[in-house]
Amino acid sequence: MSLAKLQARWKTPNSPRRITAYDLTPEERHAFYEDAAKAAAYATAQVRRHLATNPYAAQDACWAAADVLNAAAAATGNRHLLRAAHAYDRAGRAPHGRIPRPSPAGNALRAAARLLRLAGAPKDDLAVSVLTLVANLLSLLETIAHVRRLQQHQAQAEAARTATRHLGDVRPAPASSQAMLALAGFPGPWRPSGANVPQRPTSKPPSPSGRRRSPAR
Repeated sequence: MSLAKLQARWKTPNSPRRITAYDLTPEERHAFYEDAAKAAAYATAQVRRHLATNPYAAQDACWAAADVLNAAAAATGNRHLLRAAHAYDRAGRAPHGRIPRPSPAGNALRAAARLLRLAGAPKDDLAVSVLTLVANLLSLLETIAHVRRLQQHQAQAEAARTATRHLGDVRPAPASSQAMLALAGFPGPWRPSGANVPQRPTSKPPSPSGRRRSPAR
């Protein structure tokens, strides 16, 4: 359900009230996080299209990415997301204080930021959605760091790389068994970055000496 339809549903005929996170059902809250993750993936694809042609055409997406990071940090309360948002602040600034021309990628990111502010703090059953959003934001910031290097803005590129490192430290909160099963199966087993994950011991085949021999005929 779109934001416009939700507003129409919650609007009273006499006195329209402001929508809050308490008005959302778990399904609607989950859908908002999914939409934000899709917007980040869409923006990443659009920015990559400009890498070989005109890196400066991605300026609006670079600027709007700061809104999504700040909204995600405020919604989740995750300290690593907050550090990433602060680190990225310099990377998202437009040169000479110029406001870039709006673009489809930038508009998608700004809409995603509004959805995250409306969704509020995630619940345990949103662990998969939050991690999907973080993964897509990682791809977006890595692409933006590449754009900044092509633009020869080294300080902004380094700020984007620093924000990427903070995003890599995001860990899932204790989640339900259903969420962890989903994480284990899509698209591959989730592993914390930099963690030593013990390997499952493999069973050795029995030695030839241990096999039973059939009686000689």
